[in-house]
Amino acid sequence: MRRAGVCGAALALASSCTGAARADLEGDARSLVESFAHGGHSQRLAPRFAEKGSLRPLLLPSALVSPLGDDCVTVVVLGVPTSTFLLRFLPTRDAMTWPEGEHPELSLAGAAQLVRCGARKAMLARLALEMRSPRGAFEVVVARGERPFPPLTRFLGGRSPGALAPPGSAGARARPEPLDARVRGLVAAARREGSIGVARRELGVDAEGRSRFRFELEAGCHRLRVLGADAGEPGIDVDAELSLGPSSDPVASDRSEAPDATLRVCVGEKSVATVQIEGARKEGGATLLVEKYPLPAALPARFTPRERARLAEALWRERAAPAPGSLLKSARGVTGVTLLPLELEPSGCYLAAVAAVRGRSDGVALSAELGSRQAQNHGGADASGTALAFCAESDGRARLTIEARGEALGWLFALFRAGRVPLGGQAE
Repeated sequence: MRRAGVCGAALALASSCTGAARADLEGDARSLVESFAHGGHSQRLAPRFAEKGSLRPLLLPSALVSPLGDDCVTVVVLGVPTSTFLLRFLPTRDAMTWPEGEHPELSLAGAAQLVRCGARKAMLARLALEMRSPRGAFEVVVARGERPFPPLTRFLGGRSPGALAPPGSAGARARPEPLDARVRGLVAAARREGSIGVARRELGVDAEGRSRFRFELEAGCHRLRVLGADAGEPGIDVDAELSLGPSSDPVASDRSEAPDATLRVCVGEKSVATVQIEGARKEGGATLLVEKYPLPAALPARFTPRERARLAEALWRERAAPAPGSLLKSARGVTGVTLLPLELEPSGCYLAAVAAVRGRSDGVALSAELGSRQAQNHGGADASGTALAFCAESDGRARLTIEARGEALGWLFALFRAGRVPLGGQAE
């Protein structure tokens, strides 16, 4: 009887703790809905329960996963702070959903948040939760607005995972080759990549390891490498920024922790460039290598110098080189989501590029729907354009989607012919 009483008390205590945790979870969800409501529409979906190893689709309302709107949808999944789960996208072959390849989102402190905007909202129809903890309930909060909502930790301080442990040491930094050997290797690599010239300049630096150098860039694409003369010394970290014309706003920068810095830029006409470096050693100074590559001959003269430069950067970033005279179509657009239906040559292969040519860019993405197949690419937050190669199916129909984000942004799209799928081959 005494043993039974102890067990009964333990069960009662466990039930009480579970109820308290569930109440806190519901309170967090309601609080988040109220906080998100200031930036758009927010709602709390029905609570769910999952066992370890289960894969539960979230089944978001269809209105939230439509690819036609230009707004953003934020999804937050909350479990108890000690729970662990993954948010992942289920595979599909439907033409109206995004392709596979998205990385899973791991929960921290029992919470996970992700956002998709414009056409990419269609991905959310495939969003599912994979439970890693033994079992548990979870809440789902969804919000829709003109822009992504702030991180949930801004409103739910208790969900912050706190400071993360610093990464372990991988040992001493590898010691680079002597400067002259590195220069010879970089020059040889540039020539293999099609460079039409490499200029070398020695730069002096002040007592704080800084230098500022102004020079002219001919029309073309240029890769600038700033090499610390004593790069093998411990703690050397050379950073660099590049600006064009009278503006001091950088068009390229490299602030990675490395003894050398690399900058890339394309210009459609002769331009004055300014390079600012810091972190070099006063005794050795720095060496600047300027590699020059021609602008793609496929870009027509009717494009302005800025337009040719921005498209060239998008193509160069993806190592794409359209053949002269291969331009088939061009189009212009502004911020938001734009659909471009195309009638293409059956089994023909194409190269598409889009670049922001006006205003401030916060990211440009490009996708192609080709029957049951899809392809996508984006330049990331630090790039104003992207390029994408694809082959049409037998009916020649394709639908391209351009998603551009930014302020007063205008973009230019170009489609180039790239070849044909060989007889008996398969388009990828």
